[in-house]
Amino acid sequence: MAERSGFPLWCPNPNKNLYPDYVASGIRIGDVGIITSNGEFDFLFNICLSADHPVNGNRVPEGFKPIAKPDPADMNSDTEQFPGAFLMSKSINGKTGTRTLPPLGVKSDYYFQCVHYEGAILIMPEGSYREDLRNLGTFRRYATMNGESWYRYANGTRGREVVNGSIHLVTGYDKSTSWALGAFSHGNSSVSGLIDLQFSATTVNSGHNSSSEQIYTYYWNQSGPARVKYGPTPVPSVMNQSLFVHSFCVELNTSIWT
Repeated sequence: MAERSGFPLWCPNPNKNLYPDYVASGIRIGDVGIITSNGEFDFLFNICLSADHPVNGNRVPEGFKPIAKPDPADMNSDTEQFPGAFLMSKSINGKTGTRTLPPLGVKSDYYFQCVHYEGAILIMPEGSYREDLRNLGTFRRYATMNGESWYRYANGTRGREVVNGSIHLVTGYDKSTSWALGAFSHGNSSVSGLIDLQFSATTVNSGHNSSSEQIYTYYWNQSGPARVKYGPTPVPSVMNQSLFVHSFCVELNTSIWT
């Protein structure tokens, strides 16, 4: 991405096998986990919750002691992107157009063309929200004290087989209710200019007034080899889709790791 917003996730939706409250909220500040090779966040535990909290479910490292929840005064949250916003690599040309669908519908079309042999696109039909921890020192010290036990737990008890530097401690995130993603990567530049992508987002009110439930319809059209996806289906009313993760990458001293 041309914008630097953290670690992008190819799979923004939370793991539906986790505790329902976690699924409802998505990634939280204080989460310890791994960004997998397919671009999802593999949640292990949260350092701000007790071991027996339902989200942790006693699946924590040996000797685990939670840290105090951040003071709200040490948090920063705001709208990050407004509805209809999109981010794209510098290798992509993009434009958008919106038209009204009577009586109470709106259709937005996004057009993209690659001018290089790799790139990525993120569309936020309903915008995005950002939250960050400002008191990073407390989390940094906690990670320094406990990082070794986290790797023993991840690779031993949880069998993740991760390499040094793979564990993340979440300090913030960008979330949305919905998203669309496109990506392409090819071994040579001879295919540049051959990939055209169009994404359409339609919002229609189910009733006859603006307060009625909204129905969302998304779809991609493409010409050329690219990976495209959108989600979730159906679109929820809460922002639990994590587009970017802001985190410390916990890396052990080589003398400890070896």
